[in-house]
Amino acid sequence: MLRRLPLLAALLTLPLIANAWPPGGVPVCTDPASQTGPQIAKLSDGFAIVWTEHRRGNYDIFAQKLDMNGAGLWQMNGNAVCDDDTFQTYPIVVDGGNGGGIFFWVDGRSLPPPFPNYATWGQRLTGLGQDGWMHNGEGFIGGCSSTGAVAMPDGAGGALMVYTSVLTPDGQGEYGYHIDSLGAVLWNGPVGEGTIQGSGPTQVISDGSVGFVVGWFEGHRTRGNCIFAERMTFSGHPLWDSVGVVMTRFSNPGHYGSHIIVPDATHGVIAAWSDNRSGNWDIYAQRVSGDSLVRWQTNGVTVRIGPGGQTNPKAVPDGQGGAIIVWENGASGDRDVFAQRLDSTGIQLWDTLGVPVIRSTGDQTGIQVVSDEAGRVIVTWKDNRNGNNDIYAQGLNPNGQRLWDTLGVQICVWNGEQTAPVICQDGSGGAVIVWQDTRNGNNDIYAQRISASGSGVCEEAVTSSVSRFPSSVRPNPFTSYTSVPGQEAERFALYDISGRKVGVYKGDRIGEGLSPGVYFLREAGRGSPLARIVKVR
Repeated sequence: MLRRLPLLAALLTLPLIANAWPPGGVPVCTDPASQTGPQIAKLSDGFAIVWTEHRRGNYDIFAQKLDMNGAGLWQMNGNAVCDDDTFQTYPIVVDGGNGGGIFFWVDGRSLPPPFPNYATWGQRLTGLGQDGWMHNGEGFIGGCSSTGAVAMPDGAGGALMVYTSVLTPDGQGEYGYHIDSLGAVLWNGPVGEGTIQGSGPTQVISDGSVGFVVGWFEGHRTRGNCIFAERMTFSGHPLWDSVGVVMTRFSNPGHYGSHIIVPDATHGVIAAWSDNRSGNWDIYAQRVSGDSLVRWQTNGVTVRIGPGGQTNPKAVPDGQGGAIIVWENGASGDRDVFAQRLDSTGIQLWDTLGVPVIRSTGDQTGIQVVSDEAGRVIVTWKDNRNGNNDIYAQGLNPNGQRLWDTLGVQICVWNGEQTAPVICQDGSGGAVIVWQDTRNGNNDIYAQRISASGSGVCEEAVTSSVSRFPSSVRPNPFTSYTSVPGQEAERFALYDISGRKVGVYKGDRIGEGLSPGVYFLREAGRGSPLARIVKVR
């Protein structure tokens, strides 16, 4: 149920909000259609958020840009990245430079033969939300996997995109595209050799130098079932074995669960994966240095083995050449989240069983993680301890100690279901978390920012920081309506405690016709801070 504060005194002690990150999150898109699959990327001056939705009768791609204070900078409910009459799904976004984003997705439009459906298309939106490439996007390649591509920014306003092709002579294989800021293809070609049994999920990261590293699982025609890695320049020149370096080998493809890759400190890569070699799902890791040498023991070092099952690993670099690996631990109905840190030699630096990120009733799943240069991490997850799925987060320091409440910080514990969290750094030691939310009856997209201290950014605001906003809203609390003396003709936007915009009012009759409750006031059309007002019976 919606959490309610029964006493006016409690209402009046709520923290004053000095930005647009209200309790319950910022409504990114609340269109009556369903919005799913959000993704987020940090831009130079804010955050780009993309999702799939069905508002025009078929699946399209929409996006919104938030500034650092959580204010939407593009159209309400987002700009169309692609709303062609066919279907578009599985969107991703990376920083496109100059405040814009580059987007890729799976598209039902056919490209010229021999390419079948499931083509990869892309678009760049400028910092103002305008098309940077052809309207409804550029088609890059057909015959891609139906689950989409992965991408990373190239640091020059373009992007490096990698996808699994189904058109290789032997089955599937990994291919890449380097695309500049204007949508021109600078290079495209194979990353690894084609396979018979098919390729699995692909990951791509910067090598921190002249190009990128790709990691993928595949059944190779001569080398068996393996996780491979390949390092290449942005012009497509392989810097390692032309068919990839074997990071680990599986005797049976069913022993592979999922994997993640992160950079080490030598232009190489660290991979972590779930592995059923012992008959139980455990977590292992391997490192390949920038000179293509496998640095840890054959088929990986142990991250966590034991009963109950360890799955869905995520990882981030620790800033010292190692990695912090986070995973889901335990059986369904009682899944918790644990973490381990490995140094550059593969040695465990924390407890051999891992350290608990969250141990609580119910399931904590769908983990996502980011880190900063100081080796601290922020983990977010969906959590059903309260009977429905909510969003929580926790911070860890480089020693594996929890930084915030042992049960995690509540990002959103609203009515309905909050699921599918994604996360990115905010550039100030905190993070922005985006999720799907059914509080309004269908899937919407919401976002919240959490600071390095574990507080919602809105909770850290102080009265002195509201100097640009009228300090006297009178009366407050009020019963019918309130006003801002001296600005009676100005327009003010009002938000409820969930972050939903409930109306725009002139400064002499703010809140007229609203139900009693707590609301947040802002000058309409401006990025000014918010002030709390309370309407009573």
